[in-house]
Order: sequence, then structure tokens, then C-alpha cells
Amino acid sequence: MLLQPRIGPLDSLRTSPTMPLGLLHAASLAAREFDTRLIDQRLDPNWKTSLERAVGPETLAICFTAYTGPMILSNLEMAAHARKISGAPLVWGGIHPTLESETTISNHFVDIIVRGEGEQVLLELARALKRRQSLDNIRGIWRKVNGEIRRNPDADLLDLEALPEIPYHLVDVNRYMPRHGGRKCLYFQSSRGCPYACTYCYNTRFNKQRFRAQSAEKTLERLRLVVEKFGAEEVFFVNDNFFVNLERDRTLLAGLEKLGITWQIQVDIIALKRMDDDFLNLLQGSGLKKMSIGIESGSPRIRKLMKKAGSVEDIETIVRRLASRNLIVWANFLTACPTETREELKQSTDLLLKLHEINPNLRNSPMYSYTPCPGTSMYELAIKEGFRPPKTLEEWGRIGSWEVFSWQDRPGRKLHEGLYFVSNFIDHKTREYDVPAVVRLLSDAYRPIAKWRIKHLNFDFLVEKILADWALRLLERKKASNAPIQH
Repeated sequence: MLLQPRIGPLDSLRTSPTMPLGLLHAASLAAREFDTRLIDQRLDPNWKTSLERAVGPETLAICFTAYTGPMILSNLEMAAHARKISGAPLVWGGIHPTLESETTISNHFVDIIVRGEGEQVLLELARALKRRQSLDNIRGIWRKVNGEIRRNPDADLLDLEALPEIPYHLVDVNRYMPRHGGRKCLYFQSSRGCPYACTYCYNTRFNKQRFRAQSAEKTLERLRLVVEKFGAEEVFFVNDNFFVNLERDRTLLAGLEKLGITWQIQVDIIALKRMDDDFLNLLQGSGLKKMSIGIESGSPRIRKLMKKAGSVEDIETIVRRLASRNLIVWANFLTACPTETREELKQSTDLLLKLHEINPNLRNSPMYSYTPCPGTSMYELAIKEGFRPPKTLEEWGRIGSWEVFSWQDRPGRKLHEGLYFVSNFIDHKTREYDVPAVVRLLSDAYRPIAKWRIKHLNFDFLVEKILADWALRLLERKKASNAPIQH
């Protein structure tokens, strides 16, 4: 059994949730040998009934995936129900159990954790459970035996070229293609890892700072499948960093152009800096629609603290170069890093507003508040600055709540909470997403106020957030009541 938890507000704002790629990739080997089923809490309001129908005496394992934050609480809700109706082991995998293994495996609703990539480990685990064999020799797992935690050695990183296609037959793919500008978009992974050493990022531990990719030929073969079989019109590559091997990428771009789809990527400033105009022309001609760039901060000191490659001047130059092209540039920012001052935060908001002036095609993520990622150097700095690491899995599930950022005083938390909300409304992102007309209208009307609040870092009397939270809860209830039952 594979159980996909709710993730957050975006589940309700999108026309449909994104593909549960973490679980599908993890099960890609096991699903070829074992009867495998997936229940998605985001789509199935009657997931408890669906789970009760699906599990039985022959159920080998009930599996969850999680990264740090509220996703954990949704998993715990499902795990508690699974424990009531089944004696099968509860197996947790993904980024959070890998990085924060001790508090994860210590939880009552966790029997086994998979550390790192799950494909080979899950297959070996299922085989051993079916044959009732010892789990001692399965690399990549921790588990509890009579209350004692046993820690097996980690498994090696996988050869992505050798992995099969993900088991699309486990889901109704058409229910996992949110519309972007009216086009059906499928989320897709063709590489893992990143060669950079950003101090806040999980990649330095999870992928050991290594970039691995499937060949351009295999990637194109897989893309043809999703276009021909499922009617995907746009693909969002969820690769950690896209342009690392430009030679491979040229072959990929030529194939994408022939497929006739649009596509989106995540890329870094340094990759864009080394692209000449011919390569940018090739990008645009291949159907690239949007590139997401991890800008993170406008403060030179904070960028150095992050070990973020590229300067503020590089960012402005590249965004200006892209202004003449029909490409959406999506800027991601990260604030509330340990030791960041209000003046350095202002450098980031000033940069964001300036980039909007430079390039009318710029869009931005909300200005995220830093979430401590266990095992990274910034995590250790956060502890020195007063962050108190959660001691239980439940507490890690609340890490996204503003009160957890204990190195900030209360006014600081209020500032970052307001900044996160208001920064959603200073661009024209509602033009790219299929949202209700009233949302687009209200966003356009609110934009001047949002820009004023960002410019002055003034988030007093944020009545609009109260109204937006109320509207979001209303939307979530409406979607839940209209969702069909899964069988």
C-alpha cells in the first residue's frame, strides 16, 4: 500500500494535484513484482474507507513519503488509522525520514524507515517481508525490533539509467495534470541531485552533492509516452537543477522541439550565465515556457552564508537579458535565515521589486521563510542562533508554523508571515494558472497595495490575510465535497 498525504494550500488552488512522484518512483521496481495500490488523501475524502477495503491479511507494508512540515501530520493521521486496521509494518521514506531519522523511527506509527532512494530498497524489503526473512542485510533501512532501533548501513546511490518507467497504472493520470494556461501539465523527473553546496539545501546530504541524470535518449522516450498515452501538453521537470550537462541538454532540446510540447524547469544563475544567445534561442525554440531560478537573497552577505553561486549583479544582468524573450522567469526567494537582519531582508525585497521593473515577464514565489534542514551547515548555525530542534515527529510536522522559528522574536515572526502572504500578489501569476475569475480580479485589484506593503515592509492590520484564509478553507471544503470516491 502506498499512501499519499495532503501537502498544503496549493493542493486546493491548483485545478488538480500534482503526480505523487515520490511514491511512484519508489515503487517502480516493486510494482513489477507485487500487487501495489495507491490511495491519495488529496483526491479521496473517503480515504479511510478506501484503505479499509484495500488492506488485508496479505498486505506486506503500508508506505508513506514525507518532507519536513505539515505533510508529516497528514501522514500521521493516515498511519494511526492504518495501525487500527492492519498489522502490516508502517514504512516511511523520503527526504525527512532520511535527514531526521532518529525522531522519525522513534514514533509509535513508524516501524521501518527507508533512508535515501527507495526503488531498490523497497523491492528488497517487500521480498523479505513476503518470505518472512530477516531484514538484517537490507541496506538503506532502519527499523524497530522489540522496541530496539536497528540501523542498517545506507544503500548506494542508484544508476537512474537502469530504472524502469514509473508505474503510471497505479493512478488515473488525467487526475494529476493541473492546467497551466489551459494546457494539461504533467510533473516529471529525469535527473536527481545538484553539484552545488548551498548550506540550506537537503541535496548536500540526500544526494551527496552529486548530479545524476538519465540519458537524453531515455528521457525523450519517456516523454513520448506521456504525450502519446496521456495527452500531456506541458511538462514540468522537477529535477533539482536542470542545466548541468549542456551537451546532454542540447540533444534533449532538439527532441523536445519535435514533441511539440511546452515545458518548465528549475535552473541556477551560473548555468544561465554561461549560455550564449544561440543557446537561449535554442531554448525558446524548443518550447521552454518557464524557468524557475533560486535567487534566494539580495544580500551579498547572506548569499555568501548560503554559498549561493552568482552575485546580485549577475542576477540583474541575466533577468535583463531574458526580458526580450517570451519566457516566464520565476524568482524564488528565501528569507528569515539565521543572522539575517531587517536591512538584509530589505535588500531582498528591493531586489525583487527591481527585477519586476527590469522584466515584465518575471513572476515570483512567495518569499519563503527558512525551514531548518537537519544535517546542513545552516541548520547548525540556526541552533547556535537559538533554534530549538523539535524532539518528536509531531513537532517536526509543525515546523512550517511561524511560532517554531524560535530565533526570531514575535514581531519578526509577524513580519515574515505577512511577507510570505503579501508577496504572492505583486505579479501576474494568475494569468498562467487556471484559477477562478474572481481570484484573478481580486489579485489584480490588490496588487498596488501588496507592492506598497512589500516596499515598506509594513504588514500591520493584515485584514486581507484573514479574508484569504477564510476563502481558502471554503475552497478546500468545496473541493472535498465534489471529489469522487476512489475504489
